[in-house]
Amino acid sequence: MDIDPFYRYKRELVQVIHTRKKGGQTQIVNIQSIAHSIDRDPSILRKYLSKKLGMAVSKTFVFSGTHRAGVIDDIIEEYIEKHVLCRVCYNPETGGGVCKACGKACRKSL
Repeated sequence: MDIDPFYRYKRELVQVIHTRKKGGQTQIVNIQSIAHSIDRDPSILRKYLSKKLGMAVSKTFVFSGTHRAGVIDDIIEEYIEKHVLCRVCYNPETGGGVCKACGKACRKSL
């Protein structure tokens, strides 16, 4: 897929806060906005991030260690490519299991 600066489907880049509690923690502060922009429940993103990072992610999206925003953003982008984009037309409007652009059934989120 070509990168088009005028493409209408956009999402925010991940924004994190690092704290020194318990040896260092990272919190994703804009996860609600990201989840909304891809029409997915934030808890699904939490589950995917937890699996990919190999650690528990709290309901407030705080997890152990200091992780760069770019690394987390790459994981979310991977999630979008695997679980959001339609396999037929690559449109991200796939909430509800059916692509709103081409009408094909889409894969489950997780």
